[in-house]
Amino acid sequence: MDRTSQYARAQLHGFLDMIAAERGASENTLAAYRRDLDHFLSFLAHRQPAIGDVIADDISAYLHDISKAGLATASRARRLSAIRQFFRFLTSEQIITEDPSIGFTGPKRERPLPKTLTIDEVDRLINAAHRRFSALSGAGDMERFRALRLICLIEMLYATGLRVSELVAMPRNVLQGDGQVLTIKGKGGRERLVPLNA
Repeated sequence: MDRTSQYARAQLHGFLDMIAAERGASENTLAAYRRDLDHFLSFLAHRQPAIGDVIADDISAYLHDISKAGLATASRARRLSAIRQFFRFLTSEQIITEDPSIGFTGPKRERPLPKTLTIDEVDRLINAAHRRFSALSGAGDMERFRALRLICLIEMLYATGLRVSELVAMPRNVLQGDGQVLTIKGKGGRERLVPLNA
């Protein structure tokens, strides 16, 4: 290990001591910071800038490198957070004069696509609700009403494409005119008309 790397690792130890003492960081948290920053410092050692000579381009190159390697978005965001905190520490301790990590923002988290049911799964769901209602032929009115209500809810979801949250929050006055159109208030308070079939 060259003297530049040794100096950077010494500063890393100082940073870890600080977050342990001032923030009461757990052993797991300290280990995660150590791993992330060790990886970053190893990358820098190949570019050979001293810790005081690191510029924004070095950080950009590192972020590009770990992205190209296929590191998950959350892991890349965590590493950038560790880098930013490390340089903030170095600046506050006057080890460096300018923080090269200022202005970096984490990668945008990918939003998972909504899960949908297949037509076969929907058919099985509707059939199960109908079988439940039929099985309650000798039951009390309240049980039959609940079973019938379940059929209605499932078929409305299927027929209209409503979100479950929209369906369960639907007020009584949602039907307009002839009862064939629902006025739905969706995300952001925007209203839309949803046709309701027979």
